[in-house]
Amino acid sequence: MSIGSLPVLDAVSQFIEQLHLRCFVTHEQAMLSDASWEVSIPTPGFCFVVDGPPCECRSGDDLVPLVAGEVCFFFDGSQSAKVRSSPYEGPTSTAHSVRDHLQRVLLGTVDLSRAAGLNAQPGFLAHPARAGHDSASPLARFALTHGMAEATAGEAGGLALVNQLLTTICLDVVRSLLAEDRPFDPSWLAALTDADIGNVTAQVLNCPEKNWSVKVMAEMAAMGRSTFARRFVQLTGMSPMDAVAGLRMQRGQDLLRTTLSLKQIAKECGYASISAFAASFKRRCGMTPKAYREISADNAAAPADAPA
Repeated sequence: MSIGSLPVLDAVSQFIEQLHLRCFVTHEQAMLSDASWEVSIPTPGFCFVVDGPPCECRSGDDLVPLVAGEVCFFFDGSQSAKVRSSPYEGPTSTAHSVRDHLQRVLLGTVDLSRAAGLNAQPGFLAHPARAGHDSASPLARFALTHGMAEATAGEAGGLALVNQLLTTICLDVVRSLLAEDRPFDPSWLAALTDADIGNVTAQVLNCPEKNWSVKVMAEMAAMGRSTFARRFVQLTGMSPMDAVAGLRMQRGQDLLRTTLSLKQIAKECGYASISAFAASFKRRCGMTPKAYREISADNAAAPADAPA
């Protein structure tokens, strides 16, 4: 590759970028560690143990113990998840020792709205690293250690940093899963890692607004149209043009949350006119772009408008 050219992202990076994965702390749970307690976790979501003795995360038949500085992610939104106290054999708390026996966990959600490709992954997962532990990756140790510090400091802007650090850890978890030598269910990742159509898939993901057709994609892959289309469906579970339309609508939904005009958004999504974009958007999303923009604006304003 010539000097000054941009490096081509590997398939896993392409897939992770397509997920647009984000973690958001929704609430904090603080309780006495020598008391019996259990709380529900929003799914898909996570539980981050900030301090205190060990606790347990459960989803279905899976049970994982967590200590301070560990985080557990729940990817399957169809399953309930709970975190509860572990058996405690310490002294009973008294007024002067409450702080010593206080246990704090942060619960939150994981935005997996674009993560259909994770359908091959387990619905329950505990990150196999803890802050300061030798077996943790440098990235996990850094994120967990600083996440604990920000969570306990209580300084302005700390929660935003905690969200970013937890997102980093979650991406590290996904990367570890994708690095496993195992087959994948139909997904973008399966297509990205395919020797025949991986390069074309990456370009479609990066630039869905281009004037794609099955013929163009097949020629890029040096395959016949029917052969390419059959291979694409086999790997992704979608036809090539349905996949392109889906990516364009994802981009359209993102841009409708901005102040860009409908004409600009239509162009960014690869449509020659507002009417063509609006027709495709309504067909796939069940509402007009204008209605979607209004609903998104209302949802964004709701927390600020809610009574204290």
